Amino acid sequence: ALLGQAAELTVVSIAADDKVIAVGVTSDIPSKNTNKHITLAVNRDGGGKPVMSNNLTNWEPLPEQFDLYGTIEEVQ
Repeated sequence: ALLGQAAELTVVSIAADDKVIAVGVTSDIPSKNTNKHITLAVNRDGGGKPVMSNNLTNWEPLPEQFDLYGTIEEVQ
């Protein structure tokens, strides 16, 4: 239902550990995640996996928020 639709996200925070880096977003788009986010980087050599960004807890607000625009698609 959402595939192919235009999307707008506002990037509001950032979190990281030794395995992953992610930015927190706000949006009207539904998500299964407690904290809506985009995973930016994964330390695969250190055992990191993208799903680990779901467990980040050290979210810090960004000094300036910004918007991202795109189209919803499924990547496998």
